[in-house]
Formats: sequence, structure tokens, C-alpha cells
Amino acid sequence: MNAADISLLVKRPDLYVLKRFVSNHIERQVFDAYQGVIKLARIQNPPGLRNATMLGVAGPLIKFVSQLPSYSQKTRQITPAAQRVRSVILSSTDPIKLLFEDIPLSLDINISDNTDPSVWIDELTLRLQSVLQELADAYPALNSRVQQIMMKVFGHDNLSELYEEQRMRAANLLEICDDSELLSVMQAFAREHNDPADWVRGIAGAITRKHIDSWRDNDFDPFAARLRDYAERINQLEILASINGIMPREQVRLLTLLTPNGQMRRAAITLNGNDLDVKTYVEKIMELPLEKSRAVLGALAGRLMEETGNEQ
Repeated sequence: MNAADISLLVKRPDLYVLKRFVSNHIERQVFDAYQGVIKLARIQNPPGLRNATMLGVAGPLIKFVSQLPSYSQKTRQITPAAQRVRSVILSSTDPIKLLFEDIPLSLDINISDNTDPSVWIDELTLRLQSVLQELADAYPALNSRVQQIMMKVFGHDNLSELYEEQRMRAANLLEICDDSELLSVMQAFAREHNDPADWVRGIAGAITRKHIDSWRDNDFDPFAARLRDYAERINQLEILASINGIMPREQVRLLTLLTPNGQMRRAAITLNGNDLDVKTYVEKIMELPLEKSRAVLGALAGRLMEETGNEQ
């Protein structure tokens, strides 16, 4: 208790209920099980709760769950058991009831006096350790999903390379972007970060207009759809820059195709001369007679533009 709690206790003792707890053999085993889980999960005791008291066991569990990101406290992308344990810990007002009733029941474990502790003590340890790990992993799993969709949308399998390429690409287009909504997202793309994961979180926050740690489960799909839309808009802006003689990057080329019906299709192509597959296929095409090489180029351009839908 801190000074404010003690002062309120003196002034309004009616607000407090003091409980005395004497543990029996089974309850001591339960304490040992909880302490083992806390140690394995590396959950720190709050200051002043360093002994094996009731609060010394319940306190670290409550602190662990209450300090999880908001997303982890709300998500349903975890097992029902993890959801139940999270709920009883967050709503707990009685550490005795929490440890000896709520958590075991949430894990479908009966620790009544009539039950042999050897039947359930190991199971309590394993199940609680599992759900705590789920809760700890929920936010990193969300971050991983966001990173994966970023790499998929922009055609990369390396996050660091994606960061370097797209950050520079956006930075070079900022001056010609007059759309305030797109500009705010591109500024997030262009921002420097030491960790590409922070860069991704910044972009996700700019697109959804709320920090990723406060997302709900239903925020991911709209984010993914809007990300694809922004990627296409950035690509179109790059095309316009190329048309007007502004070449943001040396490896970007504007490909223009005039179809027999008079339609003109354009696409900004990012060259990657270091890709071994690309080099191999280019060499094979160049070994063909000139007319056939040109025919391959035309066929590829037509097919790729049809698939990407880059038509102007």
C-alpha cells in the first residue's frame, strides 16, 4: 500500500475489508505451481511483493495482463481458455478467489479438497503457462501479420530491403504529391527508422489513423485493403512523375503500350539487375532472333498490364 492508500484507510475504513488467509497443504502446492509459472514466464514481481504471500503471487499475474497492449487485452485471436484467464485476471478484486477458483475453473481444472493434487498440479502449471504465452505472443503475432501483408503487397520477402526501397521511393515523390490524404501516408513511408518493424507500425497507424497496439481484430482486413489501394496510388503517382520527365529512381522505367484499338497503357517498372532469375530469363530471350525477342517483349508487356490493370 502506498501513502494515499493508507491515508484513505484511516479516513474511510468502511471502504476496506481485511482478509486473513491460512493455507493448507493443497493451497501451498497451488502457490508453488503459480510461482513456478511466474518464474518460467519471467514475470516480474511488483516492488514490495518479493515474498511468497498471496499478493506476491496474484500481483505479478495481474500486472502482467494489465500491462499488455490494448490489442492483447481485447483480441479473440487466442484460445477460449486464454480469453477466460485474461478476463478473470483483469476483473479480479479478490486474490484468493482468483488463484483458487477463477483461474483453475477458467482452465477447466478442479482443485477441490477431494481431488488428488498429483492429478491436476502439473496440468495447472502447463495450461497456465500456455495461456500466458498466448497472451504474450498476441501482439507480436499481429505485428507479424502486418509485416507479411506489407511484403506481399510490395512484392518483397525481406523486410529490411522493403524498408530501404519503399522509403526512398516515397521520399522522392513527396514534393509532387498534392493529395493530403495520400501525402500523410507517404510521409509515413518516407520516415526513417532504425528498426523496419517500427516503420511498418508507423505506416499501419497512418493508414488506419490509430496506433497498431490499440487495434481490434476487425481492423486488419480494412487495413490490408487500404494498403493495396495506397500502393496502387503511389504507383500511379510514379507513372505521372515518369511521364513528366521526373524519374524518382534510376532503376524505374516507364513502359508504354499502345494496343490495336488505340488504348494506351502505362506502367512504372522497377528494374532489378541483381535478380539471378531475371538475368537468366533475359539472356535466354536475347539468344532468340531479334524479331522473336521483340515478340516476347510485346506479349509479356500486354499480359502483365492486363493483370495489373494499369490502364490510362
